[in-house]
Amino acid sequence: DLTYTCLGGNTYQITYTFYRDCSGITAPNSVTVHFNCTSNSNLNLTQNLQKISGTGQEITHACSAVPTKCSGYQNINYGIQEYVYQGTVTLAPCNSWRIYTYSCCRNPATTVPNNTSNGWYNLAVLNNLSAPGNSSPTFSSNPVSIVCNGQTAHINAGAVDPDGDFLIYSFYPAMTNPISTVTYTSPYSYDNFLLASAPSGITIDSLTGDISFTPTTNLSTVYGIKVREYRIINGTPTLIGTIYRDFQLRVVSCSSNNLPRLSGIDTSMTHTYSPNDTIYYMEACFGPDPIEFDINGFDPDTFNSATTGSPEKFSISWNSGIPSANFTTHYNGTDSAYAHFSWTPTAADVGIPRSFTATIQDSACPYNGVQTYSYWILIKDTPVQLGSDTTLCNGESLTVNAIVDSSVVNYHWMLNGNPTGTPLSQDSFIFNSTNYGLGHHTLSVEVDTGNIYQTCKGYDQIDIFVAYLPNINGSFPDTTFCGNNPVTFDAGPGQTYVWKDVASNIVDTTQFFTTSTSGLYTVVVDGGYNTRCRDTDTFVVNALPAPQNFSFGNDTTIAASQTLTLIMPAGYSNYLWSTGATTQSIVVDSSYNWINKIWGKITLSNQCYSSDTIRVYIGSVGVEQSEDSPFRVYPNPVGNVLYIELKNSYPESMIEIFDLNGKQIRQENFSGQYYQLKSLETLPKGTYILHLQNNELNVLLRFIKE
Repeated sequence: DLTYTCLGGNTYQITYTFYRDCSGITAPNSVTVHFNCTSNSNLNLTQNLQKISGTGQEITHACSAVPTKCSGYQNINYGIQEYVYQGTVTLAPCNSWRIYTYSCCRNPATTVPNNTSNGWYNLAVLNNLSAPGNSSPTFSSNPVSIVCNGQTAHINAGAVDPDGDFLIYSFYPAMTNPISTVTYTSPYSYDNFLLASAPSGITIDSLTGDISFTPTTNLSTVYGIKVREYRIINGTPTLIGTIYRDFQLRVVSCSSNNLPRLSGIDTSMTHTYSPNDTIYYMEACFGPDPIEFDINGFDPDTFNSATTGSPEKFSISWNSGIPSANFTTHYNGTDSAYAHFSWTPTAADVGIPRSFTATIQDSACPYNGVQTYSYWILIKDTPVQLGSDTTLCNGESLTVNAIVDSSVVNYHWMLNGNPTGTPLSQDSFIFNSTNYGLGHHTLSVEVDTGNIYQTCKGYDQIDIFVAYLPNINGSFPDTTFCGNNPVTFDAGPGQTYVWKDVASNIVDTTQFFTTSTSGLYTVVVDGGYNTRCRDTDTFVVNALPAPQNFSFGNDTTIAASQTLTLIMPAGYSNYLWSTGATTQSIVVDSSYNWINKIWGKITLSNQCYSSDTIRVYIGSVGVEQSEDSPFRVYPNPVGNVLYIELKNSYPESMIEIFDLNGKQIRQENFSGQYYQLKSLETLPKGTYILHLQNNELNVLLRFIKE
């Protein structure tokens, strides 16, 4: 057989599949294919197809225990190998391309005499003027070459069309050249190619391709299957292509083997064969639930240890005729194999019959028993349309209308698989994105006419994607940064970010953008991925020279009668002191507290400044104690308790302890003349300052903690 696949434009891959009798001559290394445009002979051409790698595998349904002639043994069982040849060709538009190849000679056949003068002629037809880019159907099953005498055979070539076009099957007279066909010996003919029992004879289903017959005589015969491909073009069914398969078939005695069988569609999924499961066609309603059923195998043979092979064991396979479906086999290679089919149709499947073939093959010797059955599914619907999938920005609302005919009275709305509570009579649904959160949401509706006998309810669904609506963290103000110190901007939550400079160069694609270069910048934040949910801002970044660094020196102590002048560098206009002064310098004197952390700052912008800090102690730290002193503090160094004796008794005195950084460690108040400052063992070893103050005294003393 010859098939063609469009690779794009007017380029096609041509595939020629050749089945060789292993007792005949060797297969050729290449095949010449002719391309004739019947309306314009100037377009005619030829092309050599090369044998593909790995081709030449045996496809005989034979058991491993009894080899065929394909294994190199002569004078034993008949065997067949499959050879595939491929090449590419460019075909200008033509309303009828005849693609063909031919050779000599056919194998001997009981029904066709003079085989040496009967060559074969293989044909495919393409109309790429009406249907540009079309690919032909392809046969998904190897041809059955051997059937059993006296047993009903089910054969199906399993043609699959990649474009979903409509196929019509029929027998045709096998051809020997463009204008001649093989001549059958009476009473045989192209549609009566073997002796079959009455009353059915040989039948072919024009829609499914199923061939059925019960042969009554051992023989070798020839027949052909033609598959015409139709497409609706401008409202008219148009023939756009035809492929042909030329078969040779042998009828042999199978006294020790009964052919296995497949059930029809078992929607009860019993996993058990029943002869009453004879329905191979079903209608189903379009909806969210998958279509599921079993196909059960059966073989009437029983185990016999004296029998070579295992005729009672069988396996099930399929041709993947519905690519989006799942076909799972169970217990293959036993006497209880079955398959489970599962498929969730889409809206594109409504109203178009979909089909696949399933094959059952036993393990009998010398030839396996093989039967192929076709299964058909028609998806029906009460039309309803919700429109297209859509994207909303967070906070937006959408009214979704169900478009139906006037017979619909009930609307069952579901959101993410849950009823929405919308009244049955309401033909629209308001989706408020604020209520449902970010991400994907499935909104569906099932409609009916209110008739309890209605078999199919209308169904449709759409996807609503809610994207985040960015809000850039305030509009970015024009920003000044200091010298080479970078400044960072945060664009807030989002999915994608694009930062550009004034020349529209992308400078960053993350949430945070850091720069140390002056210029005009723009940021665009997308809350989804390529959605309209965006926010943008444009801003200017300026660089300023950093102010001069300066230092006030080390921390220092001044007497109560002294002053200290602190000065920042000259030449700037924005000075600030911790005291609130805005002059270049300040004077520290006894009006300050006894210990001060004083800072000065030169500011050019929030990000551009220079500063320093100094600690200034006011007053004498460490007063000499004598017999005339108004107080006495001991011991020094101290262990756990520090004793304080005052010359006079005071109604209230305050004691504070500071570290040398001016941090207050402890504060206590007492009255009277004597006080014990206890529990000093918790203080780390080091030097501390004691501040003693009442209405007459204000002194600072250093003491050492051992």
